[in-house]
Amino acid sequence: MKNIAIFGSSRSGKSTLSKMISRKYPNYHIIIGDDIRWAFQEILPNNNINSKGGIGMKEDFPNFLSCLFYKSIKRNKGIFNYIVETCDMTPQKAYELFNDEDTVLLFLRNT
Repeated sequence: MKNIAIFGSSRSGKSTLSKMISRKYPNYHIIIGDDIRWAFQEILPNNNINSKGGIGMKEDFPNFLSCLFYKSIKRNKGIFNYIVETCDMTPQKAYELFNDEDTVLLFLRNT
């Protein structure tokens, strides 16, 4: 099975879709970008990761999330598959970081 990367605006259904997939296919583990971003804010409040124009990881978060996703896949290959879901990057950046033959990219939007 392929890994899945789900991107979209807030309240577009990313979490709902992720949960539906992981319920149907229990070998999928979900990496939630919002949870990781908020954990960084809690532990490193001076980082300003959640503010526009903040310093530090705001610009590097997509790269960090991609690294976490692919390291998790590599470490658990054949045991688990992964779903990453986030609204923290543009479609262009998502294609750049997540577009490979083993990952399905999904882009959701509000209608």
